[in-house]
Amino acid sequence: MRKIVKEKRLGLKMTQAQVAEKVGITRAHYTKIERGSKNPSLPVWFRLKKLLKLEDEEFQNEPEEKKIS
Repeated sequence: MRKIVKEKRLGLKMTQAQVAEKVGITRAHYTKIERGSKNPSLPVWFRLKKLLKLEDEEFQNEPEEKKIS
């Protein structure tokens, strides 16, 4: 997930701070989501999907990432 989210953000020429502000979270929280050390809540996830124009199909064939403890 994190690779796609970062690629979409960069493709829209947005900073992490800009994305975080638009979805209503802190930049630090967004950074953790993008790094994969934190999962977004469902409301945040839906706002991210809309903002970054993410499609469900983009995640279907993505390999599962290792869990960070």
